[in-house]
Amino acid sequence: MLETFKSTDRAQRLWGTGSEEEVTEEVQLLQNLVDRREAKDEAKKAKKEKDQKRRDAMELTGLQLCLEAEQRVAKRYCTAGTAQKKEESDSALQDLLDFEKQKHSDDHTNRLERLEFGKEEKKIRLAQMSESAKCNDKPERLLIEMGKKSEPDKFGFGSGKKKLKTESVGKRNFSVGESVMQGLKAQTQLRKENEDRHFMLRKREIELKAKELRHKQIIEEARLMSSMSFDNADVMEYIRDELSKIQ
Repeated sequence: MLETFKSTDRAQRLWGTGSEEEVTEEVQLLQNLVDRREAKDEAKKAKKEKDQKRRDAMELTGLQLCLEAEQRVAKRYCTAGTAQKKEESDSALQDLLDFEKQKHSDDHTNRLERLEFGKEEKKIRLAQMSESAKCNDKPERLLIEMGKKSEPDKFGFGSGKKKLKTESVGKRNFSVGESVMQGLKAQTQLRKENEDRHFMLRKREIELKAKELRHKQIIEEARLMSSMSFDNADVMEYIRDELSKIQ
């Protein structure tokens, strides 16, 4: 309805006679709605342009600050005092480079250990499912066999045979029951062993994640110390001490 009014109003403006026409309440309401929408669109456009200008100014300011920082660093290196200071700086940079290499190596080792952990966990689940199925199937087979042995001769061929003694039947039933209990105990023991192993694997994974997180924290702490004008030797000594605690 609003679109129809806008098109009609546009046509009237183009082809109108110029004489005053009666404006109904509906037309007035639609015109007000169109005016509000246009004002809202203009406000959005102005806000967007303002935000874009602010972002451009921030980017320009950030670029200027980066250039100034690079100039200060270059000037500091150019005006570094004696050869001893240069050697200390090179040593600190080399230590930091060695630390970064060790961190990447540890990260790679941790990823491999996680993959190995996933494989081991999958094997444990499959073995647990297989053993559980076997242990559940064994009592059922024993009970079925026991039921078959206790059935009477359907065709009468065994009518002339002597009946087994009550003691023999009792021993046989006891043996079957004992086998069932042993199967259940074995199943329980296997489940407990699998749960213990799964717990140890989970614990190992948590330790690996904690070690990786501590690596990142050491990096951030070293950067913070450098930004606070700590001596490079003190920063590297702190890094070595913290790394030795998590090796």
